[in-house]
Amino acid sequence: MTEHDKIPPPDDNAETKNDHSLREKSWKRATGEAVPKTLTPYEWLEYYKQYGIPESHRGGPDQEHKRPEGLVKRLKHWLKNR
Repeated sequence: MTEHDKIPPPDDNAETKNDHSLREKSWKRATGEAVPKTLTPYEWLEYYKQYGIPESHRGGPDQEHKRPEGLVKRLKHWLKNR
């Protein structure tokens, strides 16, 4: 049982159809299918075990991370081309 299973669902009356409160937003985020944005490393491991690794978290040849150039290297380049 997860934490959001303990929270009672919001009422489904006419007033809550357009509810934009923090409680309603939290409920939708907790019960929605979207991938969470912030978790601790341990929570990410648990999430991956339970739901698998989402496509947006898988690296591939298209998603190569380029290391940013260092300050000294950029300064040398700038001074050389000045």
